[in-house]
Amino acid sequence: MLKEQSPSREKQPEIKWCTIMDVKEREGRLDFTDTEKTELSTRDIMAALEKGKVRELGQLDKLIAVPPHQNYISCHIVLIEHEDKRFLAIFKGLAGEGIGEVSILTYFVDREEKTLLQRAEREIANAKINTEWENVAYYPREVFAYMLSEKLNLGLVPPTALRTLRGKFPVYTEGGFKLVEGETNGALQVFLPFRTYAQLEREKKAGDLPQILLNNLEQYYKIAVFDYLVQIRSRHFDDFLLDTSKEESTIFLIDHGNSMLSESTKNLRSVFLRYFGMLNRNINFIRLPKLREILINLKENIQITLREQPEWFKKLIEDLKDLLKNKEQFEGEIKEKGLYGYGLLEVKEGIPIVTQIFENLKEIPQGARVIKLITREDLDEFWFRLEKLIESLENTGLIPIIYDEELGIIYPLK
Repeated sequence: MLKEQSPSREKQPEIKWCTIMDVKEREGRLDFTDTEKTELSTRDIMAALEKGKVRELGQLDKLIAVPPHQNYISCHIVLIEHEDKRFLAIFKGLAGEGIGEVSILTYFVDREEKTLLQRAEREIANAKINTEWENVAYYPREVFAYMLSEKLNLGLVPPTALRTLRGKFPVYTEGGFKLVEGETNGALQVFLPFRTYAQLEREKKAGDLPQILLNNLEQYYKIAVFDYLVQIRSRHFDDFLLDTSKEESTIFLIDHGNSMLSESTKNLRSVFLRYFGMLNRNINFIRLPKLREILINLKENIQITLREQPEWFKKLIEDLKDLLKNKEQFEGEIKEKGLYGYGLLEVKEGIPIVTQIFENLKEIPQGARVIKLITREDLDEFWFRLEKLIESLENTGLIPIIYDEELGIIYPLK
């Protein structure tokens, strides 16, 4: 029996992404002044990411002045060449995931004052250890984030593909972390020539984020919907890019390794979900006048949106429903990409690499070392969130979350 086909939808115009064709190196750093840029279609970029020739330029934190951050030590800037196209990209490898400069708290006693004190020290470590992420792979979640953004016609996440590449990656030895050359799986993402909000804010060039969001409610809604669906664990000011070249700033979302994990759904952090989370509480008790004003304006805009039903809002809900209706197809695409299940982890040339994928734990050979990709539990909770989101948007225009002001944590509403 033939399955009933979904009614034909109006084809979306293909997004053109601004890319860097090449870059000069000056005093050991990449110099982005006067770089040659070009706009490429999603199709051309994805073809190059999946099949193009890759030349490694170096580690991200060595080539670009960036603040200390997890994963920078394992991220590589590469040059992609495919047919007549060339552009910069970032490779985030499985080897070295979670490794970077982190704060380590140590406690000591001040005997004179008879008090217990703590000291924060920075060192290279693996931030995954002793957390729910310890045996979880980041890279499938980077690719999933792009797939979801594309499926919902959001255009928020730069094109990202799954690749296995050779390079120097950090591994732990008895003497600490050292760089070892070998192959590993990872996410390859086009490098956009924009800076993070945090970078621009340090130079007083970012603009007021709440005002940026209120000026473009369509963009804000799409970002909030996206962050809720992937259950982002860490969306700080360093985790999104800002294109300020036009009158209205455009936001692009990056760094999605900390997402789509069923065990972490009760503890979310997102600068974009924060305001929506506050709207599900009594905003009259908000003490800060500026914050209360932001929330009042957002609430009024949401009420207008719900009442007038602009085309972008109707289309957003329509795309969400379409995804839910075609969930088997979407899951099939996730499996086909090699993002689903459990990866058999082997060490070759001193580098961890996923060599085989199993859909469930029962198939895995006894004693084998595995790492979680996107599992059945992760997807089941994703579909549950999607159903809840559609219902909430249609009835209230809100995202079904609440913000705990004391802990600074966002919780999904049950």
